[in-house]
Amino acid sequence: MVTNMEKKPASLFGPIVLVGLGLLLLLSNFGILNLNLWELLFRFWPLFLVAAGLDLLLGRRANNGALVALVLLVGLVIGGIWLGYVQSNTFEAGTGETVRQALAGAQRAEIEIESSISQMQITGGAPSTQLVEGSVALHNNEELQKEFKVEEGVAHYTIKSNSPSFILPSFGRSEDGVWDLRLNATTPIALSISTGVGSAALDLELLTLTNLSVSTGVGEAEITLPAQGDFDATIEGGVGAIVVLVPATLAAQITANAGIGNVTVEGDYIHRGDEYTSPNFDAAADHVILTVDGGVGPITIRQISKR
Repeated sequence: MVTNMEKKPASLFGPIVLVGLGLLLLLSNFGILNLNLWELLFRFWPLFLVAAGLDLLLGRRANNGALVALVLLVGLVIGGIWLGYVQSNTFEAGTGETVRQALAGAQRAEIEIESSISQMQITGGAPSTQLVEGSVALHNNEELQKEFKVEEGVAHYTIKSNSPSFILPSFGRSEDGVWDLRLNATTPIALSISTGVGSAALDLELLTLTNLSVSTGVGEAEITLPAQGDFDATIEGGVGAIVVLVPATLAAQITANAGIGNVTVEGDYIHRGDEYTSPNFDAAADHVILTVDGGVGPITIRQISKR
């Protein structure tokens, strides 16, 4: 006896996600929406869980269930865009906060910078009496924490952001989350940076570093090392491309691990295994021991002329 089995509808979750992401990226390419792919995925990931649950609950039961799931999934995508683009104009806008911290007589410094979701820009150029100055544009429900103390001639400064609740996407406000900081160029600094989610342009060429630690999180990052000094640097990648620029005046011993991606090293380095070394490294007064551990995405290390 032959039994006719009712064929269950195919899953709608995958196609809807692909169509939704495709539409958002298309609108971004045409300049209609201002968004970063990694930031978008980071902020919207809870919707993917909801969509998958609806698909399992309704989408595969019957044709009517599939139709209901389709309507709800489309509603989720439209609702997310509406919250981020239209409704964001009615919420209280993120606040801008001026950052200024005097050196207070310190001879050295330890600085820790940590953001949640940001477009981070860090350079040298703070006045000689200031340890750090600049501005931070916070998101609509984000808070900025700052701590400072001087112990035995060493300044300890921490600046970080946190949010007690979900940060809504802000497709229409490109200024949200911009961290524009300038550090003291002559004071020896042990610098620790966590970029969180978003882009990062860390131009450290003018700084005097004793140590550098960077964690890139999710998003693209470009890091320019100081032109001179004697220090160790560690860069840990998350998801996204990393570009490290090494001034030719700085001899380097580089160890790079790709993770999921590839490593490209450009310059007059001697290559042995996964290590790249400047020919004059042992005799150089200015040199860096650089370790780059990639996550997901390509790593490019490029030697540049002093600018």
